[in-house]
Amino acid sequence: MNLLFSAFIIFILRVADQSLGTMRALLVARNKPIYAALIGLVESAIWIIAVSQVIKDIDDPVLIIAYASGFAA
Repeated sequence: MNLLFSAFIIFILRVADQSLGTMRALLVARNKPIYAALIGLVESAIWIIAVSQVIKDIDDPVLIIAYASGFAA
């Protein structure tokens, strides 16, 4: 159960990371660099957390699939 929970958390973190990246790009296009920088800060922190969880158990393909699925979603 712990593995599935970790995979779910990684999936959600990647979805959030990708969504924030889209919002950041939109804010840059609307000439709001301060807001874009703040979102970029949060986006980077989320990415580091997600990657560290995958790298911690790099031999587990379930976590790698969760990471890739979060990106694709």
